[in-house]
Amino acid sequence: MVVEAYAERTAMNIFDGDKRIFNIDALVPFKDGKVNEEEVLANDKTKIIIASFDAHTRSGEHHAVGDEIITALEGEAMVVVETKKHQLKKGESMRLHKGEGHYVVAEKRFKALILISLE
Repeated sequence: MVVEAYAERTAMNIFDGDKRIFNIDALVPFKDGKVNEEEVLANDKTKIIIASFDAHTRSGEHHAVGDEIITALEGEAMVVVETKKHQLKKGESMRLHKGEGHYVVAEKRFKALILISLE
């Protein structure tokens, strides 16, 4: 059974100050039964989010606020765009166009990097 879990999103601009090297896997830990998201960079043109999905969770359906690239960092998930299902595996990326409705379903733990162009 997959449970819709609304993302807990916080903002942490990891590029503030002198910090240049970081471990992306350590930034956004898995949370039991939840989707956990962190905005690691956000400005008026770009947003970079790391999202971790616990097993048997899914995001709510939403529309891309800009062109997006979703890259699977760990595990695999099904990304449903409009009504078409796409399996996304570790190391693979997919593009979403601004305005496309979509949601993510994770049967097992899944972590992704999401790059959004807001222009």
